[in-house]
Amino acid sequence: VERFWGAWDPAVYADNYARTDNRVIHVAGERVGFVRLAAAGDRLVLDDLQVVPAWQGKGVGTRSLTLVRQIAADQRFDRLFTQINF
Repeated sequence: VERFWGAWDPAVYADNYARTDNRVIHVAGERVGFVRLAAAGDRLVLDDLQVVPAWQGKGVGTRSLTLVRQIAADQRFDRLFTQINF
């Protein structure tokens, strides 16, 4: 992580948190991840989706994407956008 984005910067984290709609993913009362969404004109941007390793491969990410699509539709966004960086 540090190689790509540099050292941890609390100010950057706070800025990103403040500018987005942050939603915690729960399964059976356990916090297993989060989704970060941001409005950008006529589109909703999926800024981040993270699932803890123990819950990866169990459909949590897929179900979360389905819910994000529903959020976009409910809030009348024309498009849902994301960018994947490796």
